[in-house]
Amino acid sequence: MLTSLGKRIFIARKESGMTQDDLAKIAGVARNTISLWESDRYSPDNYSIKKLAEILKKPFEYFLPDDTSEKSNIDLSSVKPASPDNMMTLPVLARIPAGLPEYSAADV
Repeated sequence: MLTSLGKRIFIARKESGMTQDDLAKIAGVARNTISLWESDRYSPDNYSIKKLAEILKKPFEYFLPDDTSEKSNIDLSSVKPASPDNMMTLPVLARIPAGLPEYSAADV
């Protein structure tokens, strides 16, 4: 059965006997952030997942998607390795807060 990341965070928090406030204080985030994570309206970054794993005493892998997730349904047979034939150079414009846009000729 596929369990969302938010549901896994919720289950791990409940198993630890913590409230959202408790977890938020220990993790150094707002309680609303925990609520957003648990409702799958926002996903934590890898640093936050690592922190949650440590706090909730779960392995990092606990918070990774199941093998049956949509990521495993990607057809990799059409993916070609990068080569000069299938690459292109694009100019990159950047905003500098105290200056003008700058043209960068470096490959990104």
